[in-house]
Amino acid sequence: MKISFIGHGNMAKAMITGIIKSKLISKTDIYISDCDKNNQAAVDFADYIFLTVKPNIYKHVVSNLVWTKNKVFITVAPGIKTTFIDAKVIRTMPNTPALVGEGVTSVCRGKDITNQEFNFVKKLLATFSVVYEFEESLMDYTIALSGSSPAYLYMFIEAMANYGKKHGINYETAKNMAAQTLLGSAKMILASEDTPETLCAKVCTKGGATIKAVETFRNLDFEATIIQAMEACCSRAFEMADEFDKEMS
Repeated sequence: MKISFIGHGNMAKAMITGIIKSKLISKTDIYISDCDKNNQAAVDFADYIFLTVKPNIYKHVVSNLVWTKNKVFITVAPGIKTTFIDAKVIRTMPNTPALVGEGVTSVCRGKDITNQEFNFVKKLLATFSVVYEFEESLMDYTIALSGSSPAYLYMFIEAMANYGKKHGINYETAKNMAAQTLLGSAKMILASEDTPETLCAKVCTKGGATIKAVETFRNLDFEATIIQAMEACCSRAFEMADEFDKEMS
């Protein structure tokens, strides 16, 4: 199989790195286009074409391409539905931890995609991320859940690091301690049969220090704040989908 990438930003680089390391595809069977004059060549070259361009230039890029119905096009952007062109489309939403081989990618299949084609694309995605399959009606919600959520976690780590710095701990040390704690806590959730709520309770001791922090979060309605932010993210994703549909009509 031959694959190509239209767009060569950080996400495309992460995908290509993972795919090459996996040896599923050889370097000679990968075509990369990072300018308009090579985009059609990328379509003509490959069986599978990844559209790894920014959402704001999707219309410009796709409107200048000649589509081939027997090829598979993989979108890598929020709000781009599988029906945006009359061709075979697989929709994906990866996240930036793919850059270190620890990504999460949500994926859904469009019409006429065969099991063989869908499974092959999922194998490619699995070289740099954990892959979760969804119905398309749920794809925009996964943007808030995994596509955008690294930003929330970076903010959390930044706040913890700044607290350490405020009280005399070296910023880099505080940042690394917070990041490692988040990493270890995430691994505990994945390895444990306990719910996050139960794991939280196991850290807390009645009358201790941790419970005071947890109570403060609850008093500030921490969960509601997170959900409100995710709802805002999701609402914008739906708006982007509507805007793109209008542009393409």
